[in-house]
Amino acid sequence: MKTIQRLATWYSQNVISRWTVFGIDMLLTGFSLLLGAWVMNEFGGGLTLFNFRALEKGMVVLMLYGFSFLMFRSFVGIIRHTGIADATRILYATTTAALVLLVFHSLTRQQNRVMDSAFSLSFGLILMHYLVTTFLLIWSRFIFKGLFMRFVAQEKDVKKIMIYGAGASGRMTMQVLARDTRTAYKILCFLDDNPRLQHKSVDGIPIYPSDYLLQELSTRKKADELIVSIQNIEPRRKKAIVEYCLTRDMLVRVVPPLEQWMNGEFSAKQIAPVAIEELLQRDPINLTNAEVSRLVRDKVILVTGAAGSIGSELVKQLGHYSPAQLICIDQAETPLHDLQLSLTKRSLNTGQGSLHYYVADITDTKRMRQIIRKHRPQMIFHAAAYKHVPLMEENPMEAVRVNILGTSSLLHLAREYGVARFVMVSTDKAVNPTNVMGASKRMAEIIAQAMVDAPGFEQTMDVVTTRFGNVLGSNGSVIPLFKRQLEAGGPITVTHPEITRYFMTIPEACQLVLEAATMGQGGEIYVFDMGEPVKIADLAHQMVRLSGLQPGKDIAIKYTGLRPGEKLYEELLAGDENTLPTHHPKILVARVRSSSYDQASDALGELRDALHSGDDYRLVSTLKKHIPEYISNNSRFNHLDKEQARSSSLTPNT
Repeated sequence: MKTIQRLATWYSQNVISRWTVFGIDMLLTGFSLLLGAWVMNEFGGGLTLFNFRALEKGMVVLMLYGFSFLMFRSFVGIIRHTGIADATRILYATTTAALVLLVFHSLTRQQNRVMDSAFSLSFGLILMHYLVTTFLLIWSRFIFKGLFMRFVAQEKDVKKIMIYGAGASGRMTMQVLARDTRTAYKILCFLDDNPRLQHKSVDGIPIYPSDYLLQELSTRKKADELIVSIQNIEPRRKKAIVEYCLTRDMLVRVVPPLEQWMNGEFSAKQIAPVAIEELLQRDPINLTNAEVSRLVRDKVILVTGAAGSIGSELVKQLGHYSPAQLICIDQAETPLHDLQLSLTKRSLNTGQGSLHYYVADITDTKRMRQIIRKHRPQMIFHAAAYKHVPLMEENPMEAVRVNILGTSSLLHLAREYGVARFVMVSTDKAVNPTNVMGASKRMAEIIAQAMVDAPGFEQTMDVVTTRFGNVLGSNGSVIPLFKRQLEAGGPITVTHPEITRYFMTIPEACQLVLEAATMGQGGEIYVFDMGEPVKIADLAHQMVRLSGLQPGKDIAIKYTGLRPGEKLYEELLAGDENTLPTHHPKILVARVRSSSYDQASDALGELRDALHSGDDYRLVSTLKKHIPEYISNNSRFNHLDKEQARSSSLTPNT
């Protein structure tokens, strides 16, 4: 037994030489000839074994088959990975050799040659030898492959798998798992929604209706994993399947889309666990693309923050509508360079207009004036902003300089150079802000609305604003942070067990921006029906389970406390705001408190003076003066609210 195990170990770690395989094939070919000759002699075939003529005939057969093996290269495949292609090559080789022998047989019979010549074999012997040789060569390979797989399975823990999808992708997944030498898999069954495939089998593996998964199959079969191998499964259906499996501690993995297969093929390591983003996705929003096309086509469009999460997706989506020019502006050099590289091939293939990339700061009025004067954009999508709440709480001057003064400067330049439409990306943190970042974005909203009525300009400009919640996969999203912490082995840090957030995907957010650009008449703030809020703690637990681990056991969840300026619940509308419907059921127009251009200009002047003073507290106090709903939370600026409340109570009523 030890000798056999050593041989099996050696075989599992080495690949048998192709010439060794060729030699074995020739031995099997000779054996099948002897077997056929013996059978034919037994039943009166007239062929005598072990004489000179028999050896001559044997050499002819072996030479013909050997030459055919060399011609079709039937011996070069790796035995442990034998498949249909290898069996087909063997079939071609043996069939060719047998046909040549049949031709010799026919010629000798037509010319009335003696039956004992070196080339004269009986038809029965040729046919029997062909069938036996083909059988031995093919099945010997599968026997060796089976022994190898059995040995590998004994050395490893076997994972019991169910495959959701019995179509082409599912069958290919089965083959990929069979070839994987790192892990031993046992495929219990296929699941499929197609009634024409149900209650049948693929390579001996049964196909059940997918409803079995939601009943008792996973418990009865005790599967370790479910692999989803359907390319066009609906997000809602995938979410239901994954959530069911997670409740039974069953890992769910997904076969990647066809375009992500490497060189048109994929391996077992590409079958990855379900991403949390896939579970948070909702049904896609069908927007009026024809209206977007009418608005964008042949226009010169400028995008600020073009290298960011929202900005880069905006640029990509705008490119589909054939603008005359796309001007991409960002102060981050490396991300802008990455965007340029990713769009170069795309722009050539789609035939869109010229792309221009500028490393520039939106607060540099002189630089921005040069760019706008050169290209004369007809539309501006303003996505540039500082967005990280705790960081801006420590750097309020940068938040005011970029988010407020930078936006104001850009708005004035847009009016000066006749921009027809200005679309600003805001945030739900601007509603009842509890931090400097949210307050700075709310102030930017007020200025944007006031610019619609700015005096001294001949042309009007439509200014619209869009508010978003958290964006999945963005640079500031909590999900990339959780992924990094998971890869590091934990712990996953959550600020508070009750903290909740709204989530949407980057494409959804950008579709909303484009829709706002088509709908806005000037001064509107659009909000999006973002569905139900999600508890961040639940998100963390779900991400751990999706990775096949147990929260609290394999990965710790640690609560660190609210960060400066952070609040438990985000809002999309303030208490005194209401909404009006639009033509799209998921998009609403917020009715918000607005300010006149003079009021906004006065506020800007005071903020500019406070910024130049270099005093953080004076600057934040000025913000609170013009945004009375701004109440700091868990911040070093909390005492300013008490001081303002005390001063207001001491001020006599007029």
